[in-house]
Amino acid sequence: MILLISLLLYVCACCPVWLGGKANAQTPEEAKQQIQNMQKDLKKLNGWAEGILNLNVSEWKSRLEGKEKTIQELLKKIQSIQDA
Repeated sequence: MILLISLLLYVCACCPVWLGGKANAQTPEEAKQQIQNMQKDLKKLNGWAEGILNLNVSEWKSRLEGKEKTIQELLKKIQSIQDA
């Protein structure tokens, strides 16, 4: 959650156009530079988003492994009760 908030703050800080900042470039060169800067920012954001998704996948994988371990322990207990 903290990472998502940080990501939002970064977007707001790096893209003042979205917040009502300087929206119109004065020259075509400035417009091109603004577009290039926004493309760089979007690449960074995509990388962070992928990192968040990977974190969630590893978290779920860890949880699943824990549940599988619990199931195995319960199966052993059931087997020992049946053997008794």
